[in-house]
Amino acid sequence: MTRRFSPVALGMWLLMVGCYDEATAPGFCEHDCAQEWTQACLDLCAIARPAGCTAARCPILMDASFPATDGGGVDDGGGSGGEQDSAVGNGPCGDPCPTERPICDEVAQVCLECSADYHCLESESGPYCLNNACVECVASDDCQDATAAQCDTTTHQCVGCQSDADCSGVRTTDTLRSALQACNTSTGQCVECTGANYLACGVDEIGRTRVCDSSSSTCSSRAEGVAGLCGSCVSDAHCQRGMRCVLEVFEGQELEPVCLWDPNSGVSGAPTTCAAQTARPFSKTKTLQSLDGGQVQVCALAFSTCLAREQFRSTSCDASTGSGCGHGELEDGLCRAVESASEGSPSACTMACGSSVDCPSGFACNVNESPPFCDLTSGTCYGSSDCASGVCVDGACVQ
Repeated sequence: MTRRFSPVALGMWLLMVGCYDEATAPGFCEHDCAQEWTQACLDLCAIARPAGCTAARCPILMDASFPATDGGGVDDGGGSGGEQDSAVGNGPCGDPCPTERPICDEVAQVCLECSADYHCLESESGPYCLNNACVECVASDDCQDATAAQCDTTTHQCVGCQSDADCSGVRTTDTLRSALQACNTSTGQCVECTGANYLACGVDEIGRTRVCDSSSSTCSSRAEGVAGLCGSCVSDAHCQRGMRCVLEVFEGQELEPVCLWDPNSGVSGAPTTCAAQTARPFSKTKTLQSLDGGQVQVCALAFSTCLAREQFRSTSCDASTGSGCGHGELEDGLCRAVESASEGSPSACTMACGSSVDCPSGFACNVNESPPFCDLTSGTCYGSSDCASGVCVDGACVQ
């Protein structure tokens, strides 16, 4: 509600700022109140009620609580100061305009919701007047909330962003531009950064560009392009070129985000098909969730996980219990003797496999065991397909 002051107090204040004489001068109400006068001066116009200053002239300021005058000043309240002003009921719009459309257009002789922004200051629909209706926004600059930074030009309501440009109006105060200038198109929210837009993240202590943590849409301390194959990652940009940062999935269980080859990247050195020897042991084409958003095709491990690949031959384990490899209950990593034909041989972690293409280059899949696993001895073969040339004889490739 607009705050009203007592006529005496308001008159004294306005007299000091030079508004009183203007407001009571003949012809004052012929002006466009919305454009030329302050709210205070308009309130005085309503109180002093000079000749011609009727509800039709200053519609948002006049109401039935102000005494009508005969044009010669404020009614003395005694009932004998003259005939009541009949313009309120017989003005250009007829009866007083209803609350929801309080503004009288004298030319068209219709009641409107608004004709200027200040008519909408207390409107639940919004603070802007557009086509005689109060709306939440006219342009995206009017939308300063990070969760609704774009102005829908059809409904003129603030909605979620669809591009970085929609976040330009977001403010932390009326004058200070917010740091949330990137649009997370998955949520429609303006954020500090995204996987694709991480300019706000700056550089690290040795000058490398920092990337965005796509899971939180905040800047990370990780550098651009340093995470290798199967390495933990926070965004596509964190991975080396030709790779994508995806949520690894094994036996229906989501694991941590890792960098895997994108066969459609077109980057020199990246495999163009997951069946290529350059992709081995990442021989399975899978569609996984990118941390940057959306589903993407990558070359993944068919029977194992990145953790098991990392542990292959490098992590010792207890062969008697079979524990200490991979994700435990998932059986992506297995504990086997390093020399499979030798009793008492030390044990190490290996990977589950379906064929030798699921094992690192130079290592074969022991399909004679259940479950099959990648033999920990380099050069061992279990069939001629395990040999780059020649045939497999007694576990060895011969020409």
